[in-house]
Amino acid sequence: MFAIEIDSLKFGYKPDQSIIDIDGFQLQPNHHLFIHGPSGAGKTTLLSILCGIQSGYQGSVKIFDQELKNLKNSERDSFRAKNIGYIFQQFNLVSYLNVRENILLPLAFGTNRSLEDRAPERLLMLVNALEINSLLDRKVNQLSIGQQQRVAAARALITSPKILIADEPTSALDSANKFKFMELLKNSAAESRTTVVIVSHDTSLQNNFEQSLSISAEGI
Repeated sequence: MFAIEIDSLKFGYKPDQSIIDIDGFQLQPNHHLFIHGPSGAGKTTLLSILCGIQSGYQGSVKIFDQELKNLKNSERDSFRAKNIGYIFQQFNLVSYLNVRENILLPLAFGTNRSLEDRAPERLLMLVNALEINSLLDRKVNQLSIGQQQRVAAARALITSPKILIADEPTSALDSANKFKFMELLKNSAAESRTTVVIVSHDTSLQNNFEQSLSISAEGI
């Protein structure tokens, strides 16, 4: 069973124009994937398909053997909540909550009692691994961009997702901090054996990943 399995994927907003065209791709569980390409090539759209947010594509997209387009909208929402963590490019942190509350927020939308029981231990592990353990009581608008990025990573990982997806997670960081962030992120994901998928236009990150996927405005 693959973490991600794609076969003959085509997607376009116009019937005669595909912005995504992938013949086939497979990613093993617990591996790390780097997706890169220029602006407008469809990177974020591909992430939306992998998360089950974007439908209407041709071909097959399976996440841990689940064919996403066979699910109803509510079923895709449930599947995403149980299996996928997401780091948004703009972080989407809640400004009036502190760091601890932001990280724990995904647990408020789930029904997994075991996750709730393990939340204190999981929280401590993540904030130590991501070096934000001293910031738990601060409001997120009091943090630097780099600190906010690590809070967003902890929030995405708190539910121990099978797959972590991040959209341009280092775009606001300088060279030294982006590599440090990527190392912290991968180490934190390794604790829960989470598969990591990163989208970026920054190809200097590529050597940190076991697999890479290059897309362009004309498809792969």
